[in-house]
Amino acid sequence: MPTVVVSHSQALAAYLVAASLRLYFPSRNLKIIVVESLDTNLTSQPYCGISTVSNQRLVHGDFFKNAFFRGVLQSALSFLGSIQIHSLGRTEHPDFPQNQHGIRATIGLPDQHIALLYHPQILLHRLRQSLLADPLVTFLSVPNRNAVTQVRADLYITFAPGEGNNKMDNLDLTAHSCLCPVEGLSAPVLWLPLFKATTQMFEAIFTNTLSSSVLEIHTVNLNNNEICFASRYDLNHGIKACDYVLLIMDGLAARLGLVPSML
Repeated sequence: MPTVVVSHSQALAAYLVAASLRLYFPSRNLKIIVVESLDTNLTSQPYCGISTVSNQRLVHGDFFKNAFFRGVLQSALSFLGSIQIHSLGRTEHPDFPQNQHGIRATIGLPDQHIALLYHPQILLHRLRQSLLADPLVTFLSVPNRNAVTQVRADLYITFAPGEGNNKMDNLDLTAHSCLCPVEGLSAPVLWLPLFKATTQMFEAIFTNTLSSSVLEIHTVNLNNNEICFASRYDLNHGIKACDYVLLIMDGLAARLGLVPSML
């Protein structure tokens, strides 16, 4: 029975990759070990909103729609069929003297939507419960990720830190300009923009180095702060990472004795 270890610094991305592997290779001969850090960030998180219109260039797009949107994550997602921005009038708040705007959204369907609303902690809980229910998935908490290779496995999938470059990141823009109220929700929503052009933020470019048993994945266009932020909040980013992992696993399936799902 092949054993695959999944290691990522952020739990949301790690759980998504583990769940995608388990659903993509449904046979009962694949064991998955999910590595968790003991220093898991427990800070409060906002509801998040993401567009699905221009970010669906996925090799395994149909699989993710069936496995995640119609499957394990359906109860944790709100599917938006339309979004309208309307004026809320002026506010007395000294930091926001301009007219404010709110978002009025209608609910869509898993098969037909233009945006998603979710809370990262709810996604984490739903993914973890699904993985815990599978007897072939185990969780391993480690104080130091360098100890991961001491676990016997046929393949180690690890995500390296983002580039330690001096490029100015756009996290301040994301955090401070995208918080807006959505009617029907009690808290503001962090809308994660699809940065294009030179920054390419949240449009990750993945590369990898593969040895006999270690698959190390690098996000070459994001710095450390950006990769941490995107992996913690952005479902699109997590699914992009899953798609890249499955693309590589397609080439390794025969060696590991795995058969892809027909989802």
